[in-house]
Amino acid sequence: MTEFHEMKPQGKVLLPRPLPLEALYHKYGIERSHADNVARNVLELFDVLAPVHGLGPEFRKLVEIAALVHDSGVATDMENHHKAGRDILLLHPPANLPEKLWQVVAWTAFLHKKKIGKKRSSISLTKKSLEICLKISRPLP
Repeated sequence: MTEFHEMKPQGKVLLPRPLPLEALYHKYGIERSHADNVARNVLELFDVLAPVHGLGPEFRKLVEIAALVHDSGVATDMENHHKAGRDILLLHPPANLPEKLWQVVAWTAFLHKKKIGKKRSSISLTKKSLEICLKISRPLP
């Protein structure tokens, strides 16, 4: 069970309380060397694949921060760290991002463990994940 579920009072919805990256690392025991390696790889892929994905530079910071906090649930629940991480990041989104992108980071943490079955291709999963993230990150009316 994640901290999000443990802290949620019965029948009440907790509002997100953003935390700076350093506070997230400390509070949730994120392994910095792994997070930094993942972020380096993600940024390299982002740059190399820019002609393919067509995302603007404003998304580069988003994918970097998502990579840095993707394992925020490991210390809470190793087996289901993708779910725990999602819940943690919904409760404590990175303060380094605008509010409209908080859910993108939380759901990216959840989706990073998603297994690709024989009937799914990595391209379809990537497209679906990207569609979800882009819908969530659109400015509200």
